[in-house]
Amino acid sequence: MIAAYSTAAEMAKVGMLGAASAYDLSAVAPKGSTIEAFKCIAPGCVPIAKVFQSVQGAGQRATIRCDHPDILELVAYAATSAGKVDNFGLTILVTDKLLKCAVDARRIPLTHTSKPSAIQIASGAHPTLDGAWCYRLIDARFLLNEILGSMNSTSSVNIVFIDRVVDQNNLHYAEELQCVDAISGQLLP
Repeated sequence: MIAAYSTAAEMAKVGMLGAASAYDLSAVAPKGSTIEAFKCIAPGCVPIAKVFQSVQGAGQRATIRCDHPDILELVAYAATSAGKVDNFGLTILVTDKLLKCAVDARRIPLTHTSKPSAIQIASGAHPTLDGAWCYRLIDARFLLNEILGSMNSTSSVNIVFIDRVVDQNNLHYAEELQCVDAISGQLLP
């Protein structure tokens, strides 16, 4: 949370200049996971988003991957009155994998590189072959419907088909697109 507050302070400086802020919540450790460096449990994306959301100034836009373990909680929060703030928006990076799993009526893993807590491991979280952790499997159609439903309930939530964008990025060898400019909607590395 300390890093979130220092980032919020920087965002406030940027906002005073009339500029917008964009940040990627995909890197935030999922709620309940272990933060080894501090020997503590991660608060997750929603508390971090609330800190950023409290910053006054120009527009802000957060992005998060559709396979982040906190996605459902963040989508539900964004659809509440507390999540609807004039200067704050959420972009969900929807992958081809989610769409394919939804079409095939399969489950999709919610994964992250942060190590789950002992309780989460006892509940079924397990390592994946690529070194990440699968926190749980979720019905892909349910997840996609929740994401699309949040778009219908508020104009501050939108989606980007990130795999399509990456395929068309002529600088793919030099940058990874991961967040969206709050004003123009331009994808940023």
